[in-house]
Amino acid sequence: MLLNTVIPLLAGGGFYYVFSPEVDFVKKLDLLLGTGFHMEIEGFSSVFRLIRYYGPDMFWTYALVFELYIVLENKSATVAAVIAVCFFAGLELLQLTSFAAGTFDPVDIAVSAAAAGAAVLVIKRYLRRK
Repeated sequence: MLLNTVIPLLAGGGFYYVFSPEVDFVKKLDLLLGTGFHMEIEGFSSVFRLIRYYGPDMFWTYALVFELYIVLENKSATVAAVIAVCFFAGLELLQLTSFAAGTFDPVDIAVSAAAAGAAVLVIKRYLRRK
């Protein structure tokens, strides 16, 4: 269960770090490290660009569902998924205000919902194997 939290967090953070040097936490990490390793996405395929723009949100939603499932003491994967999607939808909606940096994109909410659904399926499959 823990790997289903840690690996997606690292993957999402890694994507942001390498391909989004303009993101605040990436700038701060570069300052902390004194260097940066970033790549332009120009020249990459459209599929890769979709993964770059929506993958981190999917990874992080997936990880949050697993973490909430653990925190909720394995009560309900569906409840964990609903909380995670509401959380990420709220963050996305905050981008319409001056409270959060970024650009509102309703597709981010949709991909978060898809990732939460995938996490629920993985949890339920794991439970059936036990």
